[in-house]
Amino acid sequence: MHCRTAAGLSLIVFLWTPFARAGWPASEEGSASLESLGVTLNRCGIEANLETIPQIAQQLRDMEPLSEPGLEANRHYLLGLADVLQSMLQNGSPDMRDPIGTQQRVLAATRHFAQCRTLNPDEGRAYAGGVLCNWFRFMLGPEDMMALVNETQELLNEARERAPDQCFVRLMALQMGISGPNAAQLFDSLERDVFVIIEDLRTKRDTSEQPPEFWDVFTYGMAARGFLFLPSPRADLAADLADEVLGWEPDFLMANDFLVPFGQSRQPMDPSEFANREWVSLADDPRGDGAMEGLPDATGLQYSPDAADLWIRIPLATPPPTRAFGLNLVLASEDPDNSTAWWGGNSGLRFHRLITAWVSLDPDDVYRGAVGIADHHDAFGGAMTMEADDNVGFAADPTSPAFIVRVPWSDLEEDHLRLIAAVGTNAMWNDNAPNGEAVEITRPLSGK
Repeated sequence: MHCRTAAGLSLIVFLWTPFARAGWPASEEGSASLESLGVTLNRCGIEANLETIPQIAQQLRDMEPLSEPGLEANRHYLLGLADVLQSMLQNGSPDMRDPIGTQQRVLAATRHFAQCRTLNPDEGRAYAGGVLCNWFRFMLGPEDMMALVNETQELLNEARERAPDQCFVRLMALQMGISGPNAAQLFDSLERDVFVIIEDLRTKRDTSEQPPEFWDVFTYGMAARGFLFLPSPRADLAADLADEVLGWEPDFLMANDFLVPFGQSRQPMDPSEFANREWVSLADDPRGDGAMEGLPDATGLQYSPDAADLWIRIPLATPPPTRAFGLNLVLASEDPDNSTAWWGGNSGLRFHRLITAWVSLDPDDVYRGAVGIADHHDAFGGAMTMEADDNVGFAADPTSPAFIVRVPWSDLEEDHLRLIAAVGTNAMWNDNAPNGEAVEITRPLSGK
């Protein structure tokens, strides 16, 4: 349900004499300058370093247009990459979100990548950049979805002819092709086709003397992410790819904060742990009010008083899916300086902490996924398990039917809570309980 900003996490030492707008140096020096900026920007993309990217972008804008088409193409490519990276990272931070500015910057990146392709039609990275911009525009919610899909398909078709070996473009083409009446059969071949791309990246990794490129590392991450969001998720494959890419590039933040937690094995609670608990109703929730039919639909919110642990039960309209499911406890806050708007419906609710259990069964019937607690900053950016990941208990009870959550009060660091619950799959929110105001719970002084 999300990409985290890491401003300040991995500050790169960035030393460069400011470019003079008058009298840009000879092409050899210009090439070396662009190469140095490109190396630094490449690292910023891998490490999600938001602090340095705007500095690079400004220096690229301060440069006079270069007379040599290849160099000018590279300048536009780097400008596009800086703009789209900055947009993605800022959009992943609740304190830095600027929807209008983000849209404008992504459109500017789109134009820079297009200008690069005009000057150098065989520059594969510019096709990758254009596809990434369109993917991000899709995530932001475009006014004309079909126009964007058609635009992306045309770009992919052009890339097949001009840059057939660009791995990120190949991956996005695969993922876009999984639709329509033949989707089930296409899913069957997806694993094989993705690993053809991964094998090409392995060959490049093992034979190249150059540092890893952003696009190569990012393709690993997006391939792993794709396996998490299949109808039958393969968190085991995502975990394998995350381990592999971290062996290649240990500072890849997307893998460290997002992919690794989703690949960890998780043991649900045994039914005996909650079978005899007494439940108090806190709120009812209408049946059939979920965003999508067939996904978990909450019908209420209950809790069992306990001085040691917070026990929450979320009754469901139908038995929960046991292959892949997701649930959250959303701890509400009225402090605008220490909270973020909840993204799953109920847009008036703000939260300061989030308890998460998003899991799926792998082929060996082992649950893997993100289970833990995060503050609103980390949760908004997709890092859902920054705290207490071993202490949150979860279960899907098909007999009642319901989801059950247990969290030690000591991990919550507060004795009075306002909260709602949210249910869905391991990748998609579907329903809140309740839909309106958060319910209040106070820790009992004693009892179990």
